[in-house]
Amino acid sequence: MIEVSFDKKAMADIARDLEATPREIKRAMHLALNEVGRQMKSLAAKEVAKDTGVKRSALKPRILSFKRQVDGIDQVKLWTGVYRIPARKVGVKKSSVRGKVDISPYVLAVLSSDVIPLFESRFIPAFERKLRWLKSK
Repeated sequence: MIEVSFDKKAMADIARDLEATPREIKRAMHLALNEVGRQMKSLAAKEVAKDTGVKRSALKPRILSFKRQVDGIDQVKLWTGVYRIPARKVGVKKSSVRGKVDISPYVLAVLSSDVIPLFESRFIPAFERKLRWLKSK
């Protein structure tokens, strides 16, 4: 599990300026998290594929599962996905390795160095965009 915190004051100011209801704020957070989450999933899969040689198509569904647990307006908890990849996806011959290969070190390194900082910087603009869209409906 990864906990990500945002600037609570900035998000509250955006919500106050747009006169958003708590329900609209919650919905905007959900929509922004889905949008940014898809981008981060692709980015993480691309970076890990470079390091490990695993196909991106094998990594993308497994690398991050964005099971959301939102605590207030400023915190989001992201649950990371499965790190064990089938050996055939890694390009290992069946005779040499059976079962699954653990790629946890690569995934955790990529998440901490590349993905999470980008997630933090992209979330608030996405939140504002989604909130404006909800208010315009």
